[in-house]
Amino acid sequence: VTARSLSWIGRHAEDWPYQRPAVSLDAESLRRQAREFATRLDVNVDDAYPPQLLEGLGQLVAALRAPAARIRADRHPAISFDLGRKLWNRASLAAELARHPQIAGERIDRPVFILGINRTGTTLLHRLLARDTRFWAPYPEEIAHPALPGSTEPGARRRYAQDLLAASGIMTAMRGIHAVDAGEPEEEFVLL
Repeated sequence: VTARSLSWIGRHAEDWPYQRPAVSLDAESLRRQAREFATRLDVNVDDAYPPQLLEGLGQLVAALRAPAARIRADRHPAISFDLGRKLWNRASLAAELARHPQIAGERIDRPVFILGINRTGTTLLHRLLARDTRFWAPYPEEIAHPALPGSTEPGARRRYAQDLLAASGIMTAMRGIHAVDAGEPEEEFVLL
């Protein structure tokens, strides 16, 4: 999905209304990007990115770039793009927690996990349960950007997710396998 989105954005840069992040699969560039995100969101770098996380990021990038990984060089920008998005999300969540420390005290009672193999109705069950007010399930915009939106413009986060889904062509590509819809709850495997 990320590779398809990034490819579309590259071909249609004039149509993409959002800032395009750097796409160099280089640990130091990603660390620099993380520090910039923390500064922009006015959050302590160590709160957003504990040292072991940044060390692990370096190890991950080295492993991804190693010949043994057998990852084509033309896929490196997509991987970097996705890592950059995750770094932004991490800083955003740290900033949100700093603004609303009561989040850490919220109780999660009796979570429900839906597990099953493909084509067994898990998506339908997930979406049916999400309709009940006792449950919460993430929507595509919450998965793309888990922190509360910094923008006061209503619907900005949802429009970004819709644009990203459209750019990736994932809704068409997944038709018949998994129903992808910006207006429906989505599985959280991307967050994991």
